[in-house]
Amino acid sequence: MDNQDYNKAKEVVNDAKESLNSFANNSQEKITELANKAKNYIDEQKRNNQEPSKEGFFDQIKNSVANAWDDTKDFAEEAWQTTKNTPSELYEKAADKTEEIKDNITDKLDSNKEE
Repeated sequence: MDNQDYNKAKEVVNDAKESLNSFANNSQEKITELANKAKNYIDEQKRNNQEPSKEGFFDQIKNSVANAWDDTKDFAEEAWQTTKNTPSELYEKAADKTEEIKDNITDKLDSNKEE
């Protein structure tokens, strides 16, 4: 194996190592986040003199995901409405501006001919 192949192999190993570390860190963050949500759910249920359950916790997570989706959908709808006609509007504005510039140039050329 020559130096170039060795360096490529080393780079592949380093990339794989970075990807695995990133995956592990992200997984740990998600697990910690869900564990905190589970703890909060259990504490809330106990404060309300109710029995916490896995199904109740899953329903709470499902509802929070649904709410996040609704919020995302609302923002996406607003973005769609504000941008859906932008390309054609920009084309029309550019065409109008081009025509205006052309008219100005024609007027200037005509006024120079008259002088």
